[in-house]
Amino acid sequence: MPTRRARRGFALPVVIMVLFILTSAIASGIMLMRNERGLNDDGDELLRARLLAESGLQRAIGDRTALGLLEVPTANDSVRVTVSGSGYYDVTSTIIRPAASPIPALVLLRSHAVISRAKVAGMPTANYTVSVMARGPSLTRTSWPIPGAWTAINGVNIDKGTINGDDACVGGTGNTAAASIPTKTYDNKNGFVGSSSNLGGSIKIDTLAAVYTAAADSVPIDWANLTAQVGITPDFNVTSSGTGFPSAAYFTANPSAWPLIFIDNPSRTFTFPNYLVRGLVIIRGNASIGNNYGFRGLILAGGYVNLADYSGKIEGAIISGLNFKLGQNPQPNELRGMSTQYNSCYVKSALASLTIL
Repeated sequence: MPTRRARRGFALPVVIMVLFILTSAIASGIMLMRNERGLNDDGDELLRARLLAESGLQRAIGDRTALGLLEVPTANDSVRVTVSGSGYYDVTSTIIRPAASPIPALVLLRSHAVISRAKVAGMPTANYTVSVMARGPSLTRTSWPIPGAWTAINGVNIDKGTINGDDACVGGTGNTAAASIPTKTYDNKNGFVGSSSNLGGSIKIDTLAAVYTAAADSVPIDWANLTAQVGITPDFNVTSSGTGFPSAAYFTANPSAWPLIFIDNPSRTFTFPNYLVRGLVIIRGNASIGNNYGFRGLILAGGYVNLADYSGKIEGAIISGLNFKLGQNPQPNELRGMSTQYNSCYVKSALASLTIL
């Protein structure tokens, strides 16, 4: 019979090997869990960085002065905004093409966000960058001229009433034309129909251009972006039926307010209410004003503006027929009463908080 030999010490290596395998499996499991958590953390923080960068870009478009940037980006500028508990974002404006009237500047807006925290030790910080090429301000209180008390790209027909281009603001920017019009409207009619006796001031008529298309191009307003509310935040968004228009009580309670009022009436005529209105009013379609109170500020209308036979007064300026810039053919304006008086102070107040990119 064979003799059995005792194998001393065999169990110890086996135990060590089993422990090694178990330890390796546990370590691998922990590493896998850590990596999975790191990936989740990385995705979460990357999303936070993207949202932060997008927020910075939107503020660079619509809230520049609050960021500390130049209201009108005439030079390169940048600012860093720290977000408590998250990180920061850097916003920069780079002038690609300087403004040369009537061509607006071309500006590269860039927002770079960094999330400085990380849930898993050793993981890199999340970064995200967004940018957009934008046209510079086409309408600002400092750089945009007012061609006339009534700039009528679609022409104006006067029955009665007056338009005066002499500046009623003491110490204002100076006189302008009573009516700025094309020589011919889209239907080949005269840009001005009526008696020049209804026009007052040192400059009665200023010709924008010979034809309406060139007249529309000569008015440096980015109407497509304005009507799409790009870079602006209206104080009041008004429906075509008038819902949302500020009340008389609002203007009484806020005597220093010059709100931005956006009227979304592409295919209708908006009738102004029967009380004094102030501010910048952007009207996609047509407008009718006929009351004993009037308006102060600046009216921008895509279609026509008709002034009825009342004793009210428009103080500031009107620009109408801007839908020519969108390929449309708005009808001429009608002046059947009231008076329009240029006032650069009221126009400046209406544009005081406006920045359009």
